[in-house]
Amino acid sequence: ALLESLRGITPDDHPCAEGQLRQLAHDVVQEVPQDERLDQEAMFELEQEIYEELLRAKVQRAQDEAQHLQQLEDVQNEEDCALFEQHLLPGVHCPLCGDGRLQNDAGELRCSDCEEMHVTLMDELLSLDDIFEQLGDAE
Repeated sequence: ALLESLRGITPDDHPCAEGQLRQLAHDVVQEVPQDERLDQEAMFELEQEIYEELLRAKVQRAQDEAQHLQQLEDVQNEEDCALFEQHLLPGVHCPLCGDGRLQNDAGELRCSDCEEMHVTLMDELLSLDDIFEQLGDAE
């Protein structure tokens, strides 16, 4: 029961240096009532077992945290790669759908992704950057 209560301890509740884990295990063994205490060797073995369990829990928490951080880093990397690939596409970013690229297709402005964006250009010499700014302002 004491060990179960210790599993609920978070790193914020108690620092987890190795010496402190040993002290915590020793303190738990000392909490056993006098009439239920075992001989000295059994008490030491119990203390060692509690210490090893606490150490395993600490290592598991560290591994879980490292795995979570790696997952966050992987998601961020995927998003960054998608953004970079988007940047490499010809044309400029579509302000309507947010995913496609605007291209001047023989006097007609089209988006590579959305069906909504297809407009005949009055001035075919207008640059895509200017068109992008004007659409952004209009939006």
